[in-house]
Amino acid sequence: MEALDLSALNLDAQLSREWLTVNHLGGYAASTLPGCNTRKYHGLLVAAMSPPVRRMVLLSRVEETVYYDGWPHALGCNEYPETMHPQGHRLLRAFSSEPFPRWAYQNEGWTVEKQLRLLNGQNTVVLSYTLMGSAKPVELELRPLFCLARDARADVPVERAAGAAGGVGGAPPHHGDTRDARGLLRARWEVRRRGVLVPEHDLSPGAGARV
Repeated sequence: MEALDLSALNLDAQLSREWLTVNHLGGYAASTLPGCNTRKYHGLLVAAMSPPVRRMVLLSRVEETVYYDGWPHALGCNEYPETMHPQGHRLLRAFSSEPFPRWAYQNEGWTVEKQLRLLNGQNTVVLSYTLMGSAKPVELELRPLFCLARDARADVPVERAAGAAGGVGGAPPHHGDTRDARGLLRARWEVRRRGVLVPEHDLSPGAGARV
């Protein structure tokens, strides 16, 4: 399959298309083309806890930020009422599902390719990033967001954040993070259920790792 040129697709068209890859153990990874989770069963690692059934969303997503010339460029995007934050879909140039899901992101001065693979017969996901070209040094910051408690078939998440009211660093509450008593970051975003946006919460083990 040739890479899909996303320059001709607006955001709604990108969100209407989904990708899926499986591990042949009952687990899978799936989301929309720009990586915005819009369904309760979306995630980068949805594992079958009693193969091939009892699927649980373990790794919801990974927040990726490219630092170029001192400026951050977020690759991801999340949906909230009347807004998308961040807007990494603006940097997405191409997508291919063969032989495994691959994305190409580009901005002035740099190009990054991301690949996702599920290991056959294992509940393991491998994400890799390749710097295809850059005029200056580039750093990549990654922050995994775990769910660990959402049944991929359930109508509501098993665990919800308690008392998450305001954002961190002055961010609006509907796309801010909060830190719980254990020091874990709770990231809030929204998914569509029966056409209505419903809050979701994921856990992140502190600050992201920059390479």
